[in-house]
Amino acid sequence: MTEENLQQADITLGEALLQARLDKDLTKEAMADIMKLSVDKISNLEAYTDLSSLSPFERGYVRNYASKVGLDLKVFELETRDVDSIAAELQPIAKENWSKPLFPWFKALFLVSIIASTAVGLILYLN
Repeated sequence: MTEENLQQADITLGEALLQARLDKDLTKEAMADIMKLSVDKISNLEAYTDLSSLSPFERGYVRNYASKVGLDLKVFELETRDVDSIAAELQPIAKENWSKPLFPWFKALFLVSIIASTAVGLILYLN
């Protein structure tokens, strides 16, 4: 299906996916095998109305489906109203700071053990 046909027909995303699949003479079962998804998931993909209502994960499925049937999604991407509001927010991953001791009292424990071993050694030496 060409971009002009999509604009003229004013069809939903799911209808475009369905039509592109039928143009390739693929059944839902064949498409499910190609995509490694269930037939129900293929039916769900073909029921979507627009790209902006989908999660980033679902949009990945739709893009993969479209690439398998040769459908250009540019027309549907232009319909998304506010790309920033639907984009996934990336959160920084907390990085461990290994320059600090594992426990705050580690230095004190080390110092106490040195003093204790020195004292024991001195007592044993003097006896």
